[in-house]
Amino acid sequence: MYTALGDVRGLKDTSLKISLPQLAREQRAGNLRIVAACGIGMPDRFFAMLRAAGLTFDAIALADHYSYSANPFADRAFDWALITEKDAVKCRANAALAADRRIGVVPLVARLDAG
Repeated sequence: MYTALGDVRGLKDTSLKISLPQLAREQRAGNLRIVAACGIGMPDRFFAMLRAAGLTFDAIALADHYSYSANPFADRAFDWALITEKDAVKCRANAALAADRRIGVVPLVARLDAG
């Protein structure tokens, strides 16, 4: 079994969906500014997977179990902010974050090896 990142879904509008390769192409073509935040025990793993998908971004490593009561994106210029599903649960409790259409949730998907 191995893990991979799934398609980005909007935090506010879950019908918004874009694959990571498509987002990387749009970033290169349009100079999109991306930040990625992660409040899990090993944030570098999430960031490495995003980089492997071809994205360039400012990484925001937060404390494990970060509450998102304070907005980590305040005072940052960005077009997309990428977070994990675990972080999305907490972001939805913050009205300002829950209403921000620029925040995308990137799920971690477990896949079984063919063998």
